[in-house]
Amino acid sequence: MTIHYAALYPVFLRFIFLGALLSIFFYVFLRYIFQKDRTALYYGIYTLLLSVYFIFQFTAFPEFSFLVFDYRPLNVFFKGNLLNLVFIFYFFFASGFLDASKRYPRLDRFIMTVVRINLGIWCVGSALLFILPNSPVLPVFNKVEFLLILVLAILGTLAVTRFWSYLERFFVAGVSALILSALYNVYVHLFHIQWDTSPVFIDPAVMLILCVLIEQFTYAYAIVYKARMEKNKVAVLEKYWINELQTNKQLQNELQASMTKYQEQLESQIKERLAEIYRRDDELQEEKLQKRLEEYKRSALESELKALRTQINPHFLFNCMNILSSFVIRDLKEEALDFILKFSRLMRLVLENSSHHQVRIEKDIEALKLYVHLEAVRYDHTFKYKFDIDPELLSDDYHIPPLLLQPYVENAIHHGLGNKASGERRLNISLKLRHDNIVCEIFDNGVGREKANALKTSHPLNMHRSMGMKVTESRITLLRELSKGKASVDVIDLVGDNTGTVIRIILPVN
Repeated sequence: MTIHYAALYPVFLRFIFLGALLSIFFYVFLRYIFQKDRTALYYGIYTLLLSVYFIFQFTAFPEFSFLVFDYRPLNVFFKGNLLNLVFIFYFFFASGFLDASKRYPRLDRFIMTVVRINLGIWCVGSALLFILPNSPVLPVFNKVEFLLILVLAILGTLAVTRFWSYLERFFVAGVSALILSALYNVYVHLFHIQWDTSPVFIDPAVMLILCVLIEQFTYAYAIVYKARMEKNKVAVLEKYWINELQTNKQLQNELQASMTKYQEQLESQIKERLAEIYRRDDELQEEKLQKRLEEYKRSALESELKALRTQINPHFLFNCMNILSSFVIRDLKEEALDFILKFSRLMRLVLENSSHHQVRIEKDIEALKLYVHLEAVRYDHTFKYKFDIDPELLSDDYHIPPLLLQPYVENAIHHGLGNKASGERRLNISLKLRHDNIVCEIFDNGVGREKANALKTSHPLNMHRSMGMKVTESRITLLRELSKGKASVDVIDLVGDNTGTVIRIILPVN
């Protein structure tokens, strides 16, 4: 008996191909189980369905006639309709592999919408296959599904080449093999090529097998490569974050040491001035003595005001570190870099501004905007905020004490909006120039002071009073004395539908 090895070649090729497909399926399935990678799940389903499709292609050989069903629609389903479902899942995999929803959301929404429409057509066509097997609509459905898949693959490939990273290179390499197979199949059937008698053309099924093998090994390697790149990215990000934390801690220690040194110098200067005033008390007339005492009082108040400003900094840094800790605990590693950069910029602004008695409104508002943004990140953007700054105030001629508004904004966020159980949360901050005064208003539609105090009472751990508010009230008191009563703070409780609080701070123009 003569063995026709040439006749067995297609069978061997298909067995090797199925072994490769099932090996890749088990690999990506295990990856999904242990790493919960949704991309691996979609690719595993795609590979499994592709394996089932090619298993039923063995019915072309007499030895595998047992795979033929007596019910004809089942044969048509597994040998034809299933292939369209295979490539529909391929698009779901491609979207996850390329992170398309983040990197090019518009293109991803368009392609996914068309893919879902195609999935709906496939479901209708498959149901119709079992209900009306001889319906003339079925070939139309199959061609529409196939053409939609082919057009989307070509358009998607052309579109992603604009973002030529390693992800796109792997994707284009894999999808190009599938597109080549599809175009070859269309060409052979469109021009009625007799591939079995031609020395140039090969069986479209063999071409599909070869192209799918190229695609499968390309994406299997790509998934491993992407995982390694993401692991390296996380390691670099963690290293950078640790370095930033160490730098920020060093800055905080230096600031604390500077504050302690300055307070010691301030106490020494006050003692020296008091001793000088007492020594000259008998030498000066009452009028001159009164005048010197007035000057001393003003100088002491200004010095104390500067000391209180330095106390704001550690408190402010402590709150920012709490925000950073909250962010890290939620394991949002990829967004951590953006947070650290904004946090570092905020710290530099705080350090720069705190060394001055007055700062430009533009610089203080920049720091305040960064702080509110970081608080919004901490609260998962559950509140909306808006800044309304008079353009004239942003010139160089207008200055305010640094970090004066921040504690009130912090109170509005933590105690007003933070305790609000439902509904829209809004925070509005406005600075207006009215005559010779700068009017600052901080509005929140939170629970109001009465309910916030009640919540503090019901939670003993929250009974402490904010150090930032104590220091800020002392600063306002000093500013009021230095400006002879022109500086003021009013707290307005809103009732009814507009429940919340308005803080109105009036500062004289220097």
